[in-house]
Amino acid sequence: MLLNTWLSTARRHFNMKSGTRRVARSASRHSGSVESLETRSLLTALVINPDNRAGYLNAAGGLVIDNADMVGKDALVIEGFSISASSGNALTINLSGITLKSLAIESMVVTQHTSVGMDISLTNVSELQTIAVENVTIAGSRLGLDLTLTKTNADALTIDDSSIPGVRIEALSGSELRHGLITESTIVAGAGFEGVLLNVNEGTADNFHIENNLRITSANRDFVRINSTNAPVDGLTIQNNQIGSVTQGSGLIFRADGDTFVQPLTLTNNSTQGELIGTFVFDVSGIGLQFDPDAVTGKPFAARGTSGTTTGLLSSVLSNNNQVLTLTFNTSTITAGAETFAPGETLQFDIDIDLVGPVPAAIFGDDLIGADVSAVLTGNRTLAGQMIGDPDKVTASEFAIGPRSAGTTQGIIIDLTNAPTTNMVIAGNTVLGAPGHAFQIAADRFSDVTGVIRDNVLNGAGKDGIRFDMTDSNFTGAVVDNEIQGNGQNGISILPTVSRSGQVEAVLDASTVVVTSTNHGLVTGDQIILQGLVNDDPTVNHPGNGLHTVTRIDNNRFRLNAVDGTAVGVRYVGGGTWYVPDFQSDGSARGLVTVDMQSTIPRGVIRAATNTSPVEITSTNHGLVSGQRIRVSNVAGNTAANGVKQITVIDANRFRLDSTVGNGDYDTTNGFGTWTANVVTAVSNGGNMLATSPGHGLKTGDEIRLTGVLGNTAANGTFKVTVLDADRFYLKKAGNGVYTG
Repeated sequence: MLLNTWLSTARRHFNMKSGTRRVARSASRHSGSVESLETRSLLTALVINPDNRAGYLNAAGGLVIDNADMVGKDALVIEGFSISASSGNALTINLSGITLKSLAIESMVVTQHTSVGMDISLTNVSELQTIAVENVTIAGSRLGLDLTLTKTNADALTIDDSSIPGVRIEALSGSELRHGLITESTIVAGAGFEGVLLNVNEGTADNFHIENNLRITSANRDFVRINSTNAPVDGLTIQNNQIGSVTQGSGLIFRADGDTFVQPLTLTNNSTQGELIGTFVFDVSGIGLQFDPDAVTGKPFAARGTSGTTTGLLSSVLSNNNQVLTLTFNTSTITAGAETFAPGETLQFDIDIDLVGPVPAAIFGDDLIGADVSAVLTGNRTLAGQMIGDPDKVTASEFAIGPRSAGTTQGIIIDLTNAPTTNMVIAGNTVLGAPGHAFQIAADRFSDVTGVIRDNVLNGAGKDGIRFDMTDSNFTGAVVDNEIQGNGQNGISILPTVSRSGQVEAVLDASTVVVTSTNHGLVTGDQIILQGLVNDDPTVNHPGNGLHTVTRIDNNRFRLNAVDGTAVGVRYVGGGTWYVPDFQSDGSARGLVTVDMQSTIPRGVIRAATNTSPVEITSTNHGLVSGQRIRVSNVAGNTAANGVKQITVIDANRFRLDSTVGNGDYDTTNGFGTWTANVVTAVSNGGNMLATSPGHGLKTGDEIRLTGVLGNTAANGTFKVTVLDADRFYLKKAGNGVYTG
């Protein structure tokens, strides 16, 4: 890794012997002696290790580094010792206005602090290449690591092989964090702190990866939260992490395996904290089953062998409707030799389960999926969840924690405001027991998202497995091969909304149609789209449906200009919604939000568009090639960039729009511009539509998906193509109109 390479260089070239020591910040400044660099071009580092650490400790035992310590230094290494601070931060690094090429913290242990384990603040720091935190252990329930970059750029951040109670990383005020990696770590945050929080505000944090972590969780905040405001994001990757609570009960294993009339149900205490099981409740009322304790028609509850005795079973009670079984166990250890349900012990028991009625039936373990299970352990810890399927055995089920009581904190949340996000990957994670949603995208103010959500296990959340909250923002990508079960609400919720919209409460069919919509917020001259107005005669479309300009009457009513409601056959009977389509400078409308979970169209965010001839576009990792045609949209200010353009690539992040002349400064106040490739420039209206897409690169038999074709809308859909030439191909379907864009 970069860290090890850099440290080995530092060790070879720097003398780590200590000089003058100090025990408080008021003592004399320490200057670590260094080996002469002679004529070699090497880093000049301050290295703090067991030999000289005392010279940097404050009165509370915390390590403090500031500008005065870095005079003549351009790198900082802290390694190989423990810190115990009786108050305040264990480690404070506060640097501003200096040159710092590398910061490395390795093999450190924080045993005590009352504020932040490691608090690192870098402001106006220049030439920073790497920040590396490796093999760090921080104890306690307060925030473990807080790193803030303000007007500071860094090429790479690595947090590796560490145990930290919460990680907070901020890139503010134009800071650029070009690569980030949190990996192979255990991050268990205490109350009041996220597991991992990445906060970007008017900065960048591209290519940020959170992957292969052993555990990430929080006591009462989001497990993983990504915030980005006025900051495009590219290459965000969260993959192969264990996020949230462990499965199989985290103290309880309960299984139903095979035919429940023949095979016993098995309950095991697997607590790692020495807890005893006090009560156990098995509720089948929600899945249409009931217990049959009749000795003739069914089978009453009975513990197998001596397992009831060895686990301290006191009683078994069925509810009046025979759908809830409650077992009670001894938890008192006062009497010598009294049996309890201790960790490692197992109860096996039989009881007949039938369909509600009762209706005799063969009930197998997988028929119990969805049944509710709860238990109370000593220390008053309650476990609650449901039976879920066993992927290794079709006829079995097992207990998993969740869904929890619905809460407001999420497993993974991507929270975006005016922050278009491209090339996002959420893959291979196991997210368990989130109080809110297992995974949520909350996008606002034109924060379009492209990416893939695949191969995740999203179980036991209090709310939804996957939730799209898209306000004035679109999602385009793929949601495939995820395991979503046992969540408290929906598997996937899709909530596309626009910021200016409302319900139609009444319509007056006058010579100028009047619409009632409480607190509509519209002003005279606004353009709206009305849809869903139901007409009494279904063969006549109500004229209020469509695009109209309004005149405000009062807070609750407005007129649709030039819309006559007195025409023959027009009579409003109900329904309807409206929204402001928010027309962009290129004539397109952004009011209609789409969530497309099958798209693979190349697209990107425009971070810069120069007012030059030709216009030069900055779009991170665009992947385009010279000669390709793209469609550019929503570039405000420099509107000459909009439309279908042929490009010339400059490098991996920039390209020119051929034959363009800039006509203004690019304005991102109301959102960033975008581009899409695979542009269709024409579709014939014939028996077999002929589509034109210059340099399409297809071959006959390829299956493609077309979207966004206007006029000749029959061209939208999935087709196997027949290639005519390098720029055109046939769609084996008849057209239904003239192509308009």
